[in-house]
Amino acid sequence: MLKGHFRQLSDSSYSGKVQIQELLLDDRRETDCVTRLIDRGFKVDPKVPMFIVNLESKPKNEQGSMEVRQVNAQLESFYICMSPDYLLALQDFFISSLSSTDERRPHPPMIYSEPESDINYNLPLPAKSIGTYHRSFSTPERISTTTPVPSSETESDIETLVDVGIKTSKIILLEDQHNTNSNCLVLDITSQIRMVIVDDNTKISASLKDLTIYGSNFAELKNSKIKYRFLQPVDIDAILIMNIEQQKIDVRIGDITVQIPPAILHTIHNTVVQTEADKINSKTLFDPKPFKDSNFWFIENNDEKQEVMEQTDILEVTTGTPSQKKPAIEEAQKQKEKEEQMQTQNIRSQELIVNLNIIEVKLELGTGSVTKPVIAMCLSDMFVDVKNWSSNMSISSKIHVELALFNDNLLAWEPLIEPVINENGDVVCPWCITCSTSSYEDEEEENDEESRFLLDDPKSSSDSDQQQQKEEKKSLDAKQVIYIRADHLLNLTVTKTMLGLAQRLSTMFEEAYNRDLFLNEDDNDKSMLSIHNMTGCDIDINDITGVQFLEDNQLKMPLRLKYYDSIPLTIPSDRLSATRIPAISEQIVNRRQEFFVKIGDEVKTVDINQTWRRVFDFGPSSIPNWPVQLLCDSQLHNFRRRIVLSSIIKVFNRATMPIMILDIDSVEMGRVREVARIDAGEELYLPLNLLYVRTCPRLFISIDDADLTDQGRDFISFDWSIESSADRVLKMNNGKEAHFVFYKESKEAYSENTDEPIRTSFHIYVKLALHIINLLSLDVQCWIDTVEQVDLKPSHLYHSVSGGKKSVLKFV
Repeated sequence: MLKGHFRQLSDSSYSGKVQIQELLLDDRRETDCVTRLIDRGFKVDPKVPMFIVNLESKPKNEQGSMEVRQVNAQLESFYICMSPDYLLALQDFFISSLSSTDERRPHPPMIYSEPESDINYNLPLPAKSIGTYHRSFSTPERISTTTPVPSSETESDIETLVDVGIKTSKIILLEDQHNTNSNCLVLDITSQIRMVIVDDNTKISASLKDLTIYGSNFAELKNSKIKYRFLQPVDIDAILIMNIEQQKIDVRIGDITVQIPPAILHTIHNTVVQTEADKINSKTLFDPKPFKDSNFWFIENNDEKQEVMEQTDILEVTTGTPSQKKPAIEEAQKQKEKEEQMQTQNIRSQELIVNLNIIEVKLELGTGSVTKPVIAMCLSDMFVDVKNWSSNMSISSKIHVELALFNDNLLAWEPLIEPVINENGDVVCPWCITCSTSSYEDEEEENDEESRFLLDDPKSSSDSDQQQQKEEKKSLDAKQVIYIRADHLLNLTVTKTMLGLAQRLSTMFEEAYNRDLFLNEDDNDKSMLSIHNMTGCDIDINDITGVQFLEDNQLKMPLRLKYYDSIPLTIPSDRLSATRIPAISEQIVNRRQEFFVKIGDEVKTVDINQTWRRVFDFGPSSIPNWPVQLLCDSQLHNFRRRIVLSSIIKVFNRATMPIMILDIDSVEMGRVREVARIDAGEELYLPLNLLYVRTCPRLFISIDDADLTDQGRDFISFDWSIESSADRVLKMNNGKEAHFVFYKESKEAYSENTDEPIRTSFHIYVKLALHIINLLSLDVQCWIDTVEQVDLKPSHLYHSVSGGKKSVLKFV
């Protein structure tokens, strides 16, 4: 519905109002998808008009004030919903519908004066008509080259004010328009524009408030649910001043923070795939326009080609005879250059200034709705100054570049691009890139002699090199030279953490195209670090420093941590956001991250930054010369760091059946009691009390099918302190024997919170002794000791329980 009224008074003042109640746009091509393309915001009252325009004019009064004409426009919150199919339709309408014929537009003929001379008009015509000369024997009227100076008599007494406001609106890009709950990218924007025009002076100020981009589900936008943010809210202000003397644009941009989670890669990939599919299946109503007929800025204009052809004398080209039209053509060309010069002569200065404090781009890793940044790039102190782009353009800009990686072992950021330092080792500034332009005749700017790492040293270059550089410059056919340079060397610090992170990023980009990556979207684990108790007994944790509990899981110290339990922790926000050089330097100084562990009466301090294979001694044990030892190790699980507290022995079950860990005391007493069970393919840290309860460091193992006697279940043992490998035979209840192999792998470890690799941890593997694999392309039958028959298919692996290293194999 459209409403409007207008009122004018006898003093020539007037006022008016135009009101649009609804603003809708529907897609009627299909009905099984999202058809509403433009509508009011989800939370806007239906009774509120969508668009209101107020007009008002106040005449000039007796005091000599100016006549004021004011326009106020207010647009209510709305949303624009787009899909790949809709974007292709817009492209088809605005681009492909253009004329595809090779007919050129009529070009205005170049008119030049030609004196009546003895031109022989009886010369034969050329074979092909190159151009038609429109001769005019009257001198064309010349445009005055004098710059008009505005006088006070011609100045206008009217001031025009235009205010346009747009409330918070959304631009939605759907991943799949056929799904009402499709993933989508949303752009929120609030805009305010003000324009003041007085005579030839125009001032335009515009602002964008809380500009943000985030991901959501289309059905959940009504509740303002946000799954992740891509662009944090940012403000942009711009001012444009234009008059006959100057054109000045000043743009100021707030801090920009861009976060790239894996989910947005998945959404963008699906959108691109959908766009390509719609492009292949679409049937356009228009003929595509050839690229050569397009009038883009980077393609030479056809008008210029036509003028060149009109200026070409076919007689001079074919016969080599000097053209008598050449003076007239040159005169017309000079006139054209004067006219072009006049267009920019009135504008005395042009300037564009762009100020931006920080652009921070963070690449995140993680699963579900919780992610963490792993790479951060900061572009800071960016300043761009462009002058006189219509005549003699000059550009000067400067930007600092910082790149940092998040170290999961240190739980802190580390610089990948090293900053610029002076001779005293103090940080001067981040690595910097500058850009500037100069005329071809200008001399090259000298390097700063006070800089430490110069890319080129004028003193080290010989005279021959400088002469060669000058000759190379002379060979350039350019009006201006653009210098892009870095005054200091680029120093990169490549660590093992960076190489591991590169592998994880490669895996993330591959999995981002797989929907299985997002099946765990309900994973709301916000922890970045956790402490796991795998010691087999209860331990006390106290005085956690440098990390903190989750907001919804605040615990009191000291904390009793039971066997198999864990403590979820996170990093303080100031440490997680410390991606720039000064903040990183401060975090390095204050990087104390630790906690206390108490077992019995012994208390140890564990440095969180040094938790990779650290062995702590907790007093003497029953084993001679072997103290009770606690292993502290770091692991990554679902892109989160785990600190595991356990014994120094980890047992891996590589057999095809579960194995049981037996109590040592009960074995000697003739009573067998199962202490722990390890399923096939699983592993277990041995409990501390099981390792150090007796003087004999033996591991006792049995299985469910072991032979039962009056003394208990049959078992096998392994001395983990002195044996590296061993073959064992276990009697089974069916009368057969099971052959096992023990293999011990020693792992280098460090002594407590030091970097001294003087400790050792062990991995003990329990396997069946005989494995048979068929690598042939046909079926094979095998007899093991004439007792067990095995039928092997191609590429089939068989684990034999009864076979051992000395078994006889017979193939049929």
